[in-house]
Amino acid sequence: MAASVISRTPFPPHECRRKETRAMSTPRKAPPFSASPSSVRAVPLEDPGHREADPQADFGDARTLAREPVARHLVLADERPGSGRTRIAVREPVAQHRAFADGEPESGGTHFAERGTGAQRRVLAEVAVSRRGMLSAGAAMVLAGCASTAGTGPRETSDGAVQKEPAAFTQHRFTSADGTSLSYFRHGQGPVLVWICGTLSTWDDWRHVASRLSPRFTNFVLERRGRGASADGAAYALEREVEDVLALMQEAGPGACLFGHSLGGILALEAAAQRPPARLVLYEPPFPISQRIAREAVEFVRTTWKREGPDAALVAAQHRIFRVLTPEQLDAFRQTPQWVKQLGMMETFLREVSAVADLPIGVERFRAVDTATLVVLGDRSPQVLLAEPAHALTKVLPHASLRVLPGQGHVAHVSAPALLARELEAFLTAR
Repeated sequence: MAASVISRTPFPPHECRRKETRAMSTPRKAPPFSASPSSVRAVPLEDPGHREADPQADFGDARTLAREPVARHLVLADERPGSGRTRIAVREPVAQHRAFADGEPESGGTHFAERGTGAQRRVLAEVAVSRRGMLSAGAAMVLAGCASTAGTGPRETSDGAVQKEPAAFTQHRFTSADGTSLSYFRHGQGPVLVWICGTLSTWDDWRHVASRLSPRFTNFVLERRGRGASADGAAYALEREVEDVLALMQEAGPGACLFGHSLGGILALEAAAQRPPARLVLYEPPFPISQRIAREAVEFVRTTWKREGPDAALVAAQHRIFRVLTPEQLDAFRQTPQWVKQLGMMETFLREVSAVADLPIGVERFRAVDTATLVVLGDRSPQVLLAEPAHALTKVLPHASLRVLPGQGHVAHVSAPALLARELEAFLTAR
């Protein structure tokens, strides 16, 4: 259900040279870091222990950085409305990384660093610098990861395509049935295609796929409630999220198509039962096959959080709920900024998966949804959690077809965006 970065080399060394570190950390006039109390949360990380930092470590070696002491807390601020930026503040530096000492300012303080150029989306890192002018290892890791989330240059994905910078989206607001103010991000031309992301995910995780469809479709990518530029609401329920989808479909107008990934697929199908879209795409919606198994998994993650904190809980979620990453992939994922992003969404995640665990078993209730539907499944996705619901939906929905993506799992929008975009375009434009 989570969108993740799966790579054995999360941070290419050529993206993160030491000379760039010095340039990025040079003091500059920048607006102070600020956010409302509701959008800021402290996230405790692993105990730094007493390990020594390697003074010869390469800035681009994320695995080396991950073994070193990091800041005790990160303060995460949600993306500001209209800014197109995500800010990450590193606080309480514990260990200093001597590899970054040369050329740093003499005095301590807070400095901004940025990656990306021109109108491209940039990730800003507000980094704490010691009085000796050295970055903490935690700050260095955040800076090293900027390329992973900001898209600072093309990279090759598992489908052999070169992933280019996504197109510029514009932010728009609408109001859901309960009065909650929500955002969606728009780009493209042609019929409207509404995108609903899954849990532990935000709208910008879908920029690369949506951008590839922009020549044929006007993309409306929803920022779901409780994250980023969208407000939350008084009391959470899946019914409120279905109302959000229906409100955005109303905004899109007649003839709009609808796409949902993971939990977003559940919301999309529930909405389609009330307001049929022109066409519907469901990418591995995790309808529960067993409420007992689902509830036990959620309770295990919740208990782990209470005992060991959010980092251990997110690891537990990857093992017990998602089951889509190998140990090696999970180790690599934990070294990326995407992991930090998901840590900041753990409260939202637990309430969402708890609601999914309480859904009625089976999908028979959707037999009346007669919209032309494409069910997407990766051939590497877990059998019980994702494959079985996909096959069940294909049998129940009267006009559904199943497309299995070779060599892919639950996050083809990350690992193979060109492949996924081609499959979506072929279905959505077929006569």
